[in-house]
Amino acid sequence: MTVAMTEETGARAEAVVADDAGRATADTSGQAVVVASGQTLKTLRVRAGLEHEEFGRRVGYSASTVASYEQGSSTGARMPTLS
Repeated sequence: MTVAMTEETGARAEAVVADDAGRATADTSGQAVVVASGQTLKTLRVRAGLEHEEFGRRVGYSASTVASYEQGSSTGARMPTLS
């Protein structure tokens, strides 16, 4: 799945999702936001030089939970705010 954010329209930004065949569809489920957040989380973790285990320890989650968030497959719990 590929995610691209389009222009903000009013108070809402639209996301376009491309499926595995490259067909673009509008995201109505919010999955694009979950995927984009996971991609951002991974980018920041890697830039900080942290492995899943160390990042998870610092934020109170297991390495597998961090990996699930990065893959966009875990939406049950909210990641804590880092201060």
